[in-house]
Amino acid sequence: MSEAPPHALLFSLGAVSHAVWLVRRDLRAGGLTLSALVSLIGLFPGRNERDYDLSYHLVYSALIFCVMIAVTFRRSLLPRVNEKILLAYTLAFWYAFLVMAYEPDWWFWKALAALFALPSLGVLWLGVSSRPLGFGLKLGFYAWYLVLVISMVLFQFTYGYLLPFFSSAAPADGSGAGAFLGGMAFCYMVINGTYLYQMLPFRRKRESEAEARRRWKEWTDLMTGRYDDSCQLCGWQSLSIVAILGGALAANYSLGFADHVTLVNLSLLVPLALMPSSHAPPLDIKRDSVKI
Repeated sequence: MSEAPPHALLFSLGAVSHAVWLVRRDLRAGGLTLSALVSLIGLFPGRNERDYDLSYHLVYSALIFCVMIAVTFRRSLLPRVNEKILLAYTLAFWYAFLVMAYEPDWWFWKALAALFALPSLGVLWLGVSSRPLGFGLKLGFYAWYLVLVISMVLFQFTYGYLLPFFSSAAPADGSGAGAFLGGMAFCYMVINGTYLYQMLPFRRKRESEAEARRRWKEWTDLMTGRYDDSCQLCGWQSLSIVAILGGALAANYSLGFADHVTLVNLSLLVPLALMPSSHAPPLDIKRDSVKI
């Protein structure tokens, strides 16, 4: 059996501790206990596994724990989204995309950049417009928020940072603090990825077409109820966010004050601490029953 390197242990602790912190206002012993017990499955050796890799199993156990937390505490975890968080995350997303993933010589990344530009321009329009949003736009911007969170962490796999945590290796030049921070960001990606999966309009196994439509309607009502359009930005506020945050990201890209991974993870996690209402009760839920 191989021992767990400190980086893998800190990564797993970061993921688990962040999951618990996110549900701190709705702590239920039963939900935490259930999540912890189910996550132990990740520690079991595989059927054909000869050399037990503890670091590998610790990370997968943390992954299962985060999924269970997302499912068990979905009512309190589904984040509240507004224009400020969308604009800040969109800027951080483009920084992560350009420094971690984009390859100008490959047409795929150019096509992906063009695709991502459409909702990004929509966020800029949102930042200067006072138009009230209907159901479709709220759902679209909420989906974009989920894509932003997931992408900023997935880009770290293409960058070669997170992938070693799923093996016995550690990221090159990685610090313990960076591993813990990476685990926190990974936890938030898993949670939001769980909710993005719920938005996909296809039938689950043993689910009728009517049940699928009802489940999708219930989840989309719940998510649009989490979109907070009560604090719309005016033009100068949006420009200030772009100038300050965008300027800081551009300066770091040119001068390299902090490593890219740390800056992206801080851009993802710091707004959660600065916005105490980001996981507040929903603003407007049309249906009370949501099934997974």
